[in-house]
Amino acid sequence: MSADGSADEAAIEVLVAEALRQREEDGTVDLAKVCAGRPELLDAVAAALADAPRLAAMHAGALALDRRIGEQLQGRYVVDRRIGAGAMGVVYEARDTTLARTVAIKLLRQDLASDPHSEERFLREAQVLASIRHPAVVTLFDRGRTDDGAAFLVMERLNGHTAAALLQQGAAARAAGAGSPTADWRELLGGAALDDSDVRQAVRWLADAAAGLQAAHEAGVVHRDVKPSNLFIDRDGRAVLLDFGIGSLGAGSTALTATGSTLGTPAYMAPEQLNAADVGPATDVYGLGATLYEILTLEPAFADLGFVPTVVKVRQGDFITPRDRAPDLN
Repeated sequence: MSADGSADEAAIEVLVAEALRQREEDGTVDLAKVCAGRPELLDAVAAALADAPRLAAMHAGALALDRRIGEQLQGRYVVDRRIGAGAMGVVYEARDTTLARTVAIKLLRQDLASDPHSEERFLREAQVLASIRHPAVVTLFDRGRTDDGAAFLVMERLNGHTAAALLQQGAAARAAGAGSPTADWRELLGGAALDDSDVRQAVRWLADAAAGLQAAHEAGVVHRDVKPSNLFIDRDGRAVLLDFGIGSLGAGSTALTATGSTLGTPAYMAPEQLNAADVGPATDVYGLGATLYEILTLEPAFADLGFVPTVVKVRQGDFITPRDRAPDLN
């Protein structure tokens, strides 16, 4: 097998393991997000997932043998366990032995380590986060490299769930005939003090996020990827913005990769972002509005129909009004 073929095979194993982790935690898998860094491997990953029983055992073994567990980074951070992953990085819980606190370590995904553009995007998140100080924006503590050269970020350890996970639970409760999803959200968040009204609680979370975005905008940062999976709800009921990996510093930046492809999630992207035009604070306001719509209705304003059909609907503004989708809103 060629070197490129071996690299692809290794990348597929990493992506399949992440897809299985998502299935275990959330019951569903967003393959487009899992494969965002290597979209050309999506079909291969989907085919591999068809052999679920064998792969589940392989995944369990892979997690148990994760070579990062127990590793000490820069003589200071001891990696304890894996807690999540995204399009760019794998996230671990770790102990900061210098300051005696628990932190989150985000490592650039192994299959992206050889791509200079991916590493640049990953490290840019540190630069972006370092320019913002606000309780509704995840706090960056440090950055560095492992002994084998992998880039990592050190951030505050949040405990809770993304808004996307809460929405999935809320949608399941509605499908089962339950009324308000707030009780399920409260249970998922370990008894957090939430408002009895879903609407008021949604507005409070979005007000937190809006304040965080204002701080970012005042620092010259545009997030460019505001959506439920990038809004974390901590167990104290606090909303925190995550993943500034495609954020921009300074005005007039476009959301393009080196190959000219648009970065972001189409269902939450403003029309100017889809058109690769200059983006600004209004772009994030649009994403915030799309997130509020989904929290209120438990459904996205634009269903994921594939990249091109979703883009067409967003550009046309073709969506069902919140009150038509959820008549009980008040």
